[in-house]
Amino acid sequence: MKYTEQDFETIYRATVTHISKYVFFKVQSLHDAQDLVQDVYFALYKHMFECNSPIDNPLAYIKQIANNQLARYYEDKSKRPMTLVADEIDLIESIPVNYELETEVLDKISLEDLWKAIDKLSDIKRNLLISRFKFDMSYVEMAEQFNLPEPTVKSIVYLCLRQLKKQFEK
Repeated sequence: MKYTEQDFETIYRATVTHISKYVFFKVQSLHDAQDLVQDVYFALYKHMFECNSPIDNPLAYIKQIANNQLARYYEDKSKRPMTLVADEIDLIESIPVNYELETEVLDKISLEDLWKAIDKLSDIKRNLLISRFKFDMSYVEMAEQFNLPEPTVKSIVYLCLRQLKKQFEK
């Protein structure tokens, strides 16, 4: 099947809002989401004009392209180096193994307030907290996912929780 520019425009207009929201929710960064959505529709455009196979369900097809772009995005992002300063290393070593700061923080704040505060964190901090609490990943799994040492992951999560606790104690 040969697609026309009008076919692309029709599919774009019908799906761009849904795909933009979907991608933004996954990355929580407007700039990164815009870049990813642009890449998604560029890939769709290339497919429509280079391949002869019809697209039966455009939204599902585009969402699959988006998922592939998101996987590349997180893979690239996880390869970025992260270093700890001496104070953070000392803090890691001082964290008790059975300390329940997570529960202490979550018990004291509303979910809406928590998400507002999490949205203000850096990408890595936000992604680690979401991985830990939304997807219930272990520190080992998060370390593998983000290509970081487990102690680094623990310290980032601990520091974020401590920061959130201080923020909500006010």
